[in-house]
Amino acid sequence: MKNYILIILIVAYITIMFNEQILIRSKKILGDTSFTDKNIYLGQTIDLQNNQISIDYFRGIFLAFQSVNRKGGIKGYKINIVLLNDKYNVQTALNNAKVLVDYYNVLALFGTFGTEINRNIVEEVVLTKDVPLIGPNSNDAVFRENFVKNIIFTMGSIRDEINLIFNHMISKKIKNIGIIYQDTLIGNTAMNTLIQYVLSKKNFPINIKSISGYPKNMEFTYTIFEKLYGIQDPYLTNYNDPNTQKKIKELEAIILFAVDKQIPVILGTLKKINPNVYIYYNTYGGTDQDNYKFIENQESNIYQTNLIEDISKYPLLNEIFNNEKIFFNQTSFEITKGNKTELSKVYEKIDQSTSMMYLGFYTGLLIIEVLKSFDDLKDISRNDFIDRFYKIEKFNIYGLEIGPFVLNKNNVGIDYVSLNKIVDNKLVVIKEKDYHISLASKRKLVEQEDLITKQENLITKQENLITKQENLITKQEK
Repeated sequence: MKNYILIILIVAYITIMFNEQILIRSKKILGDTSFTDKNIYLGQTIDLQNNQISIDYFRGIFLAFQSVNRKGGIKGYKINIVLLNDKYNVQTALNNAKVLVDYYNVLALFGTFGTEINRNIVEEVVLTKDVPLIGPNSNDAVFRENFVKNIIFTMGSIRDEINLIFNHMISKKIKNIGIIYQDTLIGNTAMNTLIQYVLSKKNFPINIKSISGYPKNMEFTYTIFEKLYGIQDPYLTNYNDPNTQKKIKELEAIILFAVDKQIPVILGTLKKINPNVYIYYNTYGGTDQDNYKFIENQESNIYQTNLIEDISKYPLLNEIFNNEKIFFNQTSFEITKGNKTELSKVYEKIDQSTSMMYLGFYTGLLIIEVLKSFDDLKDISRNDFIDRFYKIEKFNIYGLEIGPFVLNKNNVGIDYVSLNKIVDNKLVVIKEKDYHISLASKRKLVEQEDLITKQENLITKQENLITKQENLITKQEK
Protein backbone atom coordinates (compact mmCIF):
# COMPACT_ATOMS: atom_id res chain seq x y z
CA MET A 1 0.00 0.00 0.00
CA LYS A 2 1.33 3.46 -0.93
CA ASN A 3 2.31 6.02 1.68
CA TYR A 4 -0.59 8.44 1.88
CA ILE A 5 -0.58 11.63 3.92
CA LEU A 6 -3.69 11.38 6.05
CA ILE A 7 -5.38 14.01 8.16
CA ILE A 8 -3.10 15.55 10.73
CA LEU A 9 -4.82 15.38 14.09
CA ILE A 10 -3.60 17.79 16.74
CA VAL A 11 -5.00 17.59 20.23
CA ALA A 12 -4.41 20.32 22.78
CA TYR A 13 -5.40 20.17 26.44
CA ILE A 14 -6.59 23.48 27.75
CA THR A 15 -7.41 24.77 31.18
CA ILE A 16 -7.31 28.54 31.00
CA MET A 17 -4.60 28.51 28.34
CA PHE A 18 -3.51 25.49 26.30
CA ASN A 19 -0.28 23.92 27.55
CA GLU A 20 0.65 21.04 25.31
CA GLN A 21 0.09 19.82 21.78
CA ILE A 22 -0.44 16.15 21.18
CA LEU A 23 0.10 14.85 17.69
CA ILE A 24 -1.60 11.71 16.49
CA ARG A 25 -0.35 10.68 13.10
CA SER A 26 -0.31 7.65 10.86
CA LYS A 27 2.85 5.57 10.86
CA LYS A 28 2.61 5.88 7.10
CA ILE A 29 3.51 9.58 7.35
CA LEU A 30 7.21 10.25 7.03
CA GLY A 31 8.32 12.97 9.44
CA ASP A 32 6.17 16.11 9.56
CA THR A 33 6.09 16.70 5.83
CA SER A 34 2.35 17.26 5.91
CA PHE A 35 2.82 20.57 7.73
CA THR A 36 3.24 22.65 4.60
CA ASP A 37 1.59 25.75 3.17
CA LYS A 38 -0.76 23.53 1.14
CA ASN A 39 -2.99 22.62 4.08
CA ILE A 40 -6.42 23.71 5.19
CA TYR A 41 -7.12 23.60 8.92
CA LEU A 42 -10.52 23.11 10.52
CA GLY A 43 -11.10 23.02 14.28
CA GLN A 44 -13.22 20.98 16.69
CA THR A 45 -13.54 20.92 20.47
CA ILE A 46 -15.24 17.84 22.00
CA ASP A 47 -15.22 15.58 25.03
CA LEU A 48 -12.75 12.77 24.31
CA GLN A 49 -13.44 10.85 27.52
CA ASN A 50 -17.12 10.65 28.41
CA ASN A 51 -19.09 11.34 25.23
CA GLN A 52 -19.03 8.54 22.66
CA ILE A 53 -21.41 10.25 20.26
CA SER A 54 -19.08 13.25 19.86
CA ILE A 55 -16.17 10.88 19.18
CA ASP A 56 -18.29 9.03 16.61
CA TYR A 57 -19.11 12.32 14.89
CA PHE A 58 -15.41 13.20 14.73
CA ARG A 59 -14.51 9.82 13.32
CA GLY A 60 -17.18 10.21 10.62
CA ILE A 61 -15.79 13.54 9.49
CA PHE A 62 -12.26 12.08 9.71
CA LEU A 63 -13.30 9.38 7.21
CA ALA A 64 -14.72 12.01 4.85
CA PHE A 65 -11.50 14.05 4.84
CA GLN A 66 -9.44 10.89 4.58
CA SER A 67 -11.31 10.06 1.35
CA VAL A 68 -9.82 13.08 -0.41
CA ASN A 69 -6.51 13.37 1.45
CA ARG A 70 -5.32 9.91 0.49
CA LYS A 71 -6.02 10.78 -3.16
CA GLY A 72 -3.93 13.92 -3.08
CA GLY A 73 -6.33 16.35 -1.45
CA ILE A 74 -8.37 19.11 -3.09
CA LYS A 75 -6.35 20.82 -5.81
CA GLY A 76 -3.28 19.64 -3.92
CA TYR A 77 -4.47 20.91 -0.51
CA LYS A 78 -4.87 18.48 2.39
CA ILE A 79 -7.60 19.00 4.99
CA ASN A 80 -6.33 18.87 8.57
CA ILE A 81 -8.26 18.74 11.82
CA VAL A 82 -7.11 20.53 14.95
CA LEU A 83 -8.91 18.62 17.72
CA LEU A 84 -9.10 19.92 21.29
CA ASN A 85 -10.34 17.99 24.32
CA ASP A 86 -12.85 19.98 26.41
CA LYS A 87 -13.97 17.12 28.72
CA TYR A 88 -17.50 18.52 28.29
CA ASN A 89 -16.57 21.58 30.35
CA VAL A 90 -18.14 24.82 29.13
CA GLN A 91 -15.26 27.15 29.98
CA THR A 92 -12.68 24.76 28.58
CA ALA A 93 -14.66 24.40 25.36
CA LEU A 94 -14.93 28.17 25.03
CA ASN A 95 -11.18 28.60 25.58
CA ASN A 96 -10.56 25.82 23.07
CA ALA A 97 -12.65 27.60 20.44
CA LYS A 98 -10.76 30.85 20.98
CA VAL A 99 -7.41 29.08 20.67
CA LEU A 100 -8.54 27.32 17.49
CA VAL A 101 -9.51 30.65 15.95
CA ASP A 102 -6.81 32.98 17.32
CA TYR A 103 -3.78 30.67 17.56
CA TYR A 104 -4.37 27.96 14.95
CA ASN A 105 -6.25 30.32 12.63
CA VAL A 106 -8.65 27.57 11.50
CA LEU A 107 -10.87 28.26 8.52
CA ALA A 108 -13.95 27.15 10.45
CA LEU A 109 -15.15 25.36 13.57
CA PHE A 110 -17.29 22.25 13.28
CA GLY A 111 -19.18 19.64 15.30
CA THR A 112 -19.36 21.38 18.69
CA PHE A 113 -21.41 19.40 21.22
CA GLY A 114 -23.75 20.44 24.02
CA THR A 115 -26.35 23.16 24.46
CA GLU A 116 -24.46 25.33 26.93
CA ILE A 117 -21.16 24.86 25.08
CA ASN A 118 -22.75 25.87 21.78
CA ARG A 119 -24.46 28.91 23.29
CA ASN A 120 -21.16 30.23 24.63
CA ILE A 121 -19.16 29.49 21.49
CA VAL A 122 -21.79 31.11 19.26
CA GLU A 123 -22.02 34.25 21.41
CA GLU A 124 -18.32 34.74 22.18
CA VAL A 125 -16.57 33.30 19.12
CA VAL A 126 -18.81 32.75 16.10
CA LEU A 127 -20.56 36.12 16.29
CA THR A 128 -17.80 38.28 17.78
CA LYS A 129 -14.97 36.89 15.65
CA ASP A 130 -17.07 36.25 12.52
CA VAL A 131 -16.17 32.55 12.31
CA PRO A 132 -18.11 29.80 10.47
CA LEU A 133 -19.57 26.98 12.58
CA ILE A 134 -20.52 23.91 10.57
CA GLY A 135 -22.78 21.19 11.95
CA PRO A 136 -23.18 22.15 15.65
CA ASN A 137 -24.93 19.51 17.76
CA SER A 138 -27.44 20.81 20.29
CA ASN A 139 -31.06 20.46 21.41
CA ASP A 140 -31.27 24.23 21.69
CA ALA A 141 -34.11 25.62 19.57
CA VAL A 142 -32.80 29.15 20.25
CA PHE A 143 -30.20 28.75 17.50
CA ARG A 144 -32.97 28.25 14.96
CA GLU A 145 -35.27 31.10 15.98
CA ASN A 146 -33.23 33.68 14.11
CA PHE A 147 -31.14 33.27 10.97
CA VAL A 148 -27.39 33.31 11.64
CA LYS A 149 -25.34 33.33 8.47
CA ASN A 150 -22.21 31.81 10.02
CA ILE A 151 -23.99 28.69 11.33
CA ILE A 152 -24.70 25.81 8.96
CA PHE A 153 -26.97 23.10 10.40
CA THR A 154 -26.79 19.58 9.00
CA MET A 155 -29.58 18.06 11.06
CA GLY A 156 -33.14 18.88 12.14
CA SER A 157 -34.42 20.06 15.52
CA ILE A 158 -35.70 18.34 18.65
CA ARG A 159 -39.17 19.82 18.03
CA ASP A 160 -39.43 17.54 14.99
CA GLU A 161 -38.62 14.56 17.24
CA ILE A 162 -41.17 15.57 19.88
CA ASN A 163 -43.85 15.99 17.21
CA LEU A 164 -43.19 12.49 15.85
CA ILE A 165 -43.19 10.94 19.35
CA PHE A 166 -46.52 12.47 20.35
CA ASN A 167 -48.12 11.58 17.02
CA HIS A 168 -47.12 7.96 17.57
CA MET A 169 -48.43 8.02 21.16
CA ILE A 170 -51.77 9.39 19.97
CA SER A 171 -52.00 6.64 17.34
CA LYS A 172 -51.48 4.10 20.15
CA LYS A 173 -54.14 5.85 22.30
CA ILE A 174 -51.62 6.52 25.08
CA LYS A 175 -53.05 8.91 27.70
CA ASN A 176 -50.68 9.13 30.68
CA ILE A 177 -46.89 9.49 30.48
CA GLY A 178 -43.82 10.18 32.57
CA ILE A 179 -40.62 11.99 31.60
CA ILE A 180 -37.00 11.35 32.60
CA TYR A 181 -34.46 14.03 31.71
CA GLN A 182 -30.90 15.01 32.46
CA ASP A 183 -31.10 18.04 34.75
CA THR A 184 -28.64 20.17 32.79
CA LEU A 185 -29.06 22.85 30.16
CA ILE A 186 -29.38 20.25 27.39
CA GLY A 187 -32.05 18.33 29.31
CA ASN A 188 -33.89 21.44 30.44
CA THR A 189 -33.88 22.76 26.88
CA ALA A 190 -35.46 19.51 25.69
CA MET A 191 -38.04 19.72 28.50
CA ASN A 192 -38.86 23.36 27.72
CA THR A 193 -39.32 22.54 24.04
CA LEU A 194 -41.65 19.68 24.98
CA ILE A 195 -43.72 21.83 27.35
CA GLN A 196 -43.99 24.61 24.76
CA TYR A 197 -45.14 22.05 22.20
CA VAL A 198 -47.84 20.71 24.54
CA LEU A 199 -49.05 24.21 25.47
CA SER A 200 -49.30 25.15 21.78
CA LYS A 201 -51.85 22.38 21.18
CA LYS A 202 -55.53 22.83 22.02
CA ASN A 203 -57.19 19.94 23.86
CA PHE A 204 -53.98 17.94 23.91
CA PRO A 205 -55.00 14.31 24.68
CA ILE A 206 -51.89 13.25 26.62
CA ASN A 207 -51.30 13.91 30.34
CA ILE A 208 -47.84 14.33 31.84
CA LYS A 209 -48.30 12.59 35.19
CA SER A 210 -44.74 12.66 36.58
CA ILE A 211 -41.32 14.13 35.77
CA SER A 212 -37.96 12.90 37.07
CA GLY A 213 -34.67 14.72 36.56
CA TYR A 214 -31.16 13.48 37.29
CA PRO A 215 -27.89 15.45 37.54
CA LYS A 216 -25.09 15.50 34.97
CA ASN A 217 -22.45 12.74 35.21
CA MET A 218 -24.58 10.96 37.79
CA GLU A 219 -23.54 7.56 39.01
CA PHE A 220 -26.61 5.40 38.51
CA THR A 221 -29.22 5.84 41.23
CA TYR A 222 -32.72 4.48 41.66
CA THR A 223 -34.04 7.89 42.76
CA ILE A 224 -35.01 8.38 39.10
CA PHE A 225 -37.63 5.65 39.44
CA GLU A 226 -38.68 6.66 42.94
CA LYS A 227 -39.87 9.98 41.53
CA LEU A 228 -41.72 8.21 38.73
CA TYR A 229 -43.22 5.22 40.49
CA GLY A 230 -42.63 5.72 44.22
CA ILE A 231 -40.42 2.61 44.45
CA GLN A 232 -36.97 2.76 46.05
CA ASP A 233 -35.29 -0.28 44.50
CA PRO A 234 -36.75 -1.87 41.33
CA TYR A 235 -35.05 -5.18 42.08
CA LEU A 236 -36.36 -5.48 45.65
CA THR A 237 -39.87 -4.19 45.06
CA ASN A 238 -42.93 -6.32 45.75
CA TYR A 239 -44.74 -6.05 42.41
CA ASN A 240 -47.73 -7.97 43.78
CA ASP A 241 -48.65 -5.02 45.99
CA PRO A 242 -51.89 -3.49 44.57
CA ASN A 243 -50.80 0.13 45.19
CA THR A 244 -47.46 -0.47 43.48
CA GLN A 245 -49.16 -2.14 40.53
CA LYS A 246 -51.61 0.76 40.19
CA LYS A 247 -48.86 3.38 40.11
CA ILE A 248 -46.74 1.40 37.66
CA LYS A 249 -49.60 0.75 35.23
CA GLU A 250 -50.72 4.37 35.37
CA LEU A 251 -47.74 5.43 33.26
CA GLU A 252 -48.30 3.95 29.82
CA ALA A 253 -45.22 5.53 28.29
CA ILE A 254 -41.94 7.23 29.25
CA ILE A 255 -40.08 9.90 27.29
CA LEU A 256 -36.36 9.83 28.01
CA PHE A 257 -33.99 12.76 27.41
CA ALA A 258 -30.63 11.29 28.38
CA VAL A 259 -27.08 11.02 27.06
CA ASP A 260 -25.71 7.72 25.79
CA LYS A 261 -23.87 6.93 29.03
CA GLN A 262 -27.05 6.35 31.08
CA ILE A 263 -29.30 4.92 28.35
CA PRO A 264 -28.60 1.16 28.79
CA VAL A 265 -29.31 1.00 32.53
CA ILE A 266 -32.35 3.27 32.37
CA LEU A 267 -33.91 1.29 29.51
CA GLY A 268 -33.23 -2.02 31.24
CA THR A 269 -34.62 -0.88 34.58
CA LEU A 270 -37.77 0.64 33.08
CA LYS A 271 -38.50 -2.67 31.36
CA LYS A 272 -37.84 -4.52 34.63
CA ILE A 273 -40.43 -2.35 36.37
CA ASN A 274 -43.03 -2.59 33.61
CA PRO A 275 -42.33 -4.85 30.60
CA ASN A 276 -45.31 -3.33 28.75
CA VAL A 277 -44.38 0.34 29.06
CA TYR A 278 -43.68 2.30 25.87
CA ILE A 279 -40.30 4.07 25.93
CA TYR A 280 -39.20 6.87 23.61
CA TYR A 281 -35.77 8.50 23.50
CA ASN A 282 -34.12 10.85 21.03
CA THR A 283 -31.08 11.19 18.75
CA TYR A 284 -28.61 12.17 21.49
CA GLY A 285 -29.12 8.82 23.18
CA GLY A 286 -26.87 7.42 20.45
CA THR A 287 -27.44 4.31 18.31
CA ASP A 288 -24.83 2.03 19.87
CA GLN A 289 -26.16 -1.53 20.24
CA ASP A 290 -24.95 -1.53 23.86
CA ASN A 291 -28.00 0.62 24.59
CA TYR A 292 -30.11 -2.55 24.52
CA LYS A 293 -27.84 -4.93 26.42
CA PHE A 294 -30.03 -5.06 29.56
CA ILE A 295 -33.31 -5.61 27.72
CA GLU A 296 -34.51 -9.21 27.75
CA ASN A 297 -37.38 -8.88 25.29
CA GLN A 298 -36.14 -7.23 22.10
CA GLU A 299 -39.69 -7.08 20.73
CA SER A 300 -40.75 -4.70 23.50
CA ASN A 301 -42.05 -1.23 22.68
CA ILE A 302 -38.86 0.84 22.73
CA TYR A 303 -38.55 3.62 20.16
CA GLN A 304 -35.86 6.09 19.22
CA THR A 305 -36.23 9.18 17.08
CA ASN A 306 -33.34 10.01 14.79
CA LEU A 307 -32.56 13.29 13.06
CA ILE A 308 -29.77 11.71 11.02
CA GLU A 309 -30.15 10.17 7.57
CA ASP A 310 -29.20 6.50 7.22
CA ILE A 311 -26.60 6.57 4.45
CA SER A 312 -27.18 2.88 3.68
CA LYS A 313 -30.19 4.15 1.66
CA TYR A 314 -27.72 5.74 -0.76
CA PRO A 315 -25.64 2.96 -2.38
CA LEU A 316 -22.70 5.04 -3.65
CA LEU A 317 -22.46 7.11 -0.48
CA ASN A 318 -22.62 3.95 1.62
CA GLU A 319 -19.92 2.28 -0.50
CA ILE A 320 -17.54 5.22 -0.05
CA PHE A 321 -18.16 5.26 3.70
CA ASN A 322 -17.46 1.53 4.04
CA ASN A 323 -14.31 1.76 1.91
CA GLU A 324 -12.95 4.56 4.09
CA LYS A 325 -13.83 2.63 7.25
CA ILE A 326 -11.86 -0.38 5.94
CA PHE A 327 -8.87 1.83 5.10
CA PHE A 328 -9.04 3.46 8.53
CA ASN A 329 -9.13 0.08 10.27
CA GLN A 330 -6.11 -1.10 8.28
CA THR A 331 -4.08 1.98 9.22
CA SER A 332 -1.84 1.92 12.28
CA PHE A 333 -1.81 5.05 14.42
CA GLU A 334 0.54 6.20 17.13
CA ILE A 335 0.45 8.99 19.72
CA THR A 336 3.75 10.84 19.96
CA LYS A 337 2.75 12.90 23.03
CA GLY A 338 -0.02 12.99 25.60
CA ASN A 339 -2.22 10.56 27.48
CA LYS A 340 -2.61 7.46 25.33
CA THR A 341 -5.49 6.10 27.41
CA GLU A 342 -7.57 9.25 27.00
CA LEU A 343 -6.96 9.40 23.26
CA SER A 344 -7.38 5.73 22.45
CA LYS A 345 -11.06 6.05 21.48
CA VAL A 346 -10.25 8.47 18.69
CA TYR A 347 -8.25 6.05 16.56
CA GLU A 348 -9.32 2.58 17.71
CA LYS A 349 -10.76 0.34 15.01
CA ILE A 350 -14.39 0.99 14.02
CA ASP A 351 -16.48 -2.11 14.70
CA GLN A 352 -19.95 -0.58 14.57
CA SER A 353 -21.18 2.25 12.37
CA THR A 354 -23.43 4.69 14.24
CA SER A 355 -25.77 7.46 13.14
CA MET A 356 -23.35 10.07 14.51
CA MET A 357 -20.61 8.66 12.27
CA TYR A 358 -22.99 9.01 9.33
CA LEU A 359 -23.73 12.63 10.31
CA GLY A 360 -20.02 13.42 10.60
CA PHE A 361 -19.33 11.70 7.29
CA TYR A 362 -21.85 13.58 5.17
CA THR A 363 -21.08 16.85 6.98
CA GLY A 364 -17.43 16.33 6.04
CA LEU A 365 -18.37 15.60 2.43
CA LEU A 366 -20.47 18.78 2.40
CA ILE A 367 -17.41 20.77 3.49
CA ILE A 368 -15.37 19.05 0.77
CA GLU A 369 -17.92 20.03 -1.91
CA VAL A 370 -17.72 23.65 -0.81
CA LEU A 371 -13.92 23.63 -0.95
CA LYS A 372 -13.94 21.95 -4.36
CA SER A 373 -16.02 24.81 -5.75
CA PHE A 374 -13.13 27.30 -5.38
CA ASP A 375 -10.79 27.76 -8.33
CA ASP A 376 -7.92 28.61 -5.99
CA LEU A 377 -7.76 27.72 -2.29
CA LYS A 378 -4.61 29.72 -1.59
CA ASP A 379 -6.25 32.86 -0.22
CA ILE A 380 -9.65 31.54 0.83
CA SER A 381 -11.11 33.55 3.72
CA ARG A 382 -13.69 32.60 6.34
CA ASN A 383 -16.23 34.87 4.68
CA ASP A 384 -15.52 33.34 1.27
CA PHE A 385 -16.03 29.89 2.76
CA ILE A 386 -19.36 30.57 4.46
CA ASP A 387 -20.69 32.62 1.53
CA ARG A 388 -20.13 29.69 -0.79
CA PHE A 389 -22.75 27.58 1.04
CA TYR A 390 -25.39 30.13 0.05
CA LYS A 391 -24.08 30.67 -3.48
CA ILE A 392 -24.21 26.94 -4.28
CA GLU A 393 -27.47 26.68 -2.29
CA LYS A 394 -28.10 22.97 -2.85
CA PHE A 395 -25.75 19.99 -2.75
CA ASN A 396 -26.03 16.41 -3.97
CA ILE A 397 -23.72 14.23 -1.87
CA TYR A 398 -23.69 10.97 -3.81
CA GLY A 399 -27.48 10.90 -3.88
CA LEU A 400 -28.11 12.60 -0.52
CA GLU A 401 -29.49 16.09 -1.03
CA ILE A 402 -28.43 18.81 1.41
CA GLY A 403 -29.83 22.33 1.29
CA PRO A 404 -30.97 24.65 -0.08
CA PHE A 405 -29.19 27.27 1.98
CA VAL A 406 -30.87 30.63 1.32
CA LEU A 407 -29.23 33.77 2.65
CA ASN A 408 -31.23 35.46 5.44
CA LYS A 409 -33.86 32.69 5.23
CA ASN A 410 -32.55 29.16 5.72
CA ASN A 411 -29.30 27.75 7.15
CA VAL A 412 -30.61 24.21 7.81
CA GLY A 413 -29.31 21.64 5.32
CA ILE A 414 -31.46 18.65 6.29
CA ASP A 415 -34.82 18.63 8.06
CA TYR A 416 -35.24 14.90 8.49
CA VAL A 417 -36.62 12.82 11.34
CA SER A 418 -37.50 9.15 11.72
CA LEU A 419 -39.13 7.01 14.40
CA ASN A 420 -37.39 3.67 14.87
CA LYS A 421 -38.37 0.58 16.83
CA ILE A 422 -35.72 -1.57 18.49
CA VAL A 423 -35.96 -5.13 17.14
CA ASP A 424 -33.21 -7.76 17.58
CA ASN A 425 -30.63 -5.16 18.63
CA LYS A 426 -31.34 -3.06 15.55
CA LEU A 427 -33.25 0.11 14.82
CA VAL A 428 -36.05 -0.53 12.35
CA VAL A 429 -37.61 2.55 10.75
CA ILE A 430 -41.38 2.53 11.21
CA LYS A 431 -42.03 6.12 10.18
CA GLU A 432 -39.97 8.89 8.68
CA LYS A 433 -40.67 12.44 7.72
CA ASP A 434 -38.47 14.42 5.35
CA TYR A 435 -39.18 18.10 5.70
CA HIS A 436 -36.59 18.82 3.04
CA ILE A 437 -38.10 20.86 0.23
CA SER A 438 -36.80 21.74 -3.20
CA LEU A 439 -35.02 24.98 -4.00
CA ALA A 440 -37.94 26.08 -6.16
CA SER A 441 -40.39 25.40 -3.33
CA LYS A 442 -38.14 27.20 -0.86
CA ARG A 443 -37.95 30.26 -3.11
CA LYS A 444 -41.74 30.18 -3.53
CA LEU A 445 -42.19 30.07 0.24
CA VAL A 446 -39.72 32.93 0.69
CA GLU A 447 -41.61 35.00 -1.89
CA GLN A 448 -44.92 34.22 -0.16
CA GLU A 449 -43.47 35.18 3.24
CA ASP A 450 -42.15 38.45 1.81
CA LEU A 451 -45.54 39.19 0.23
CA ILE A 452 -47.36 38.46 3.51
CA THR A 453 -44.92 40.74 5.37
CA LYS A 454 -45.52 43.55 2.87
CA GLN A 455 -49.30 43.10 3.19
CA GLU A 456 -49.06 43.16 6.98
CA ASN A 457 -46.96 46.34 6.85
CA LEU A 458 -49.49 47.93 4.50
CA ILE A 459 -52.36 47.00 6.84
CA THR A 460 -50.45 48.47 9.78
CA LYS A 461 -49.92 51.72 7.88
CA GLN A 462 -53.61 51.88 6.99
CA GLU A 463 -54.59 51.24 10.62
CA ASN A 464 -52.23 54.02 11.77
CA LEU A 465 -53.72 56.37 9.19
CA ILE A 466 -57.26 55.55 10.34
CA THR A 467 -56.23 56.14 13.96
CA LYS A 468 -54.80 59.57 13.05
CA GLN A 469 -57.97 60.49 11.18
CA GLU A 470 -60.12 59.44 14.14
CA ASN A 471 -57.96 61.52 16.50
CA LEU A 472 -58.28 64.49 14.18
CA ILE A 473 -62.07 64.13 14.02
CA THR A 474 -62.22 63.90 17.83
CA LYS A 475 -60.23 67.14 18.16
CA GLN A 476 -62.47 68.91 15.67
CA GLU A 477 -65.61 67.80 17.54
CA LYS A 478 -64.19 69.21 20.77
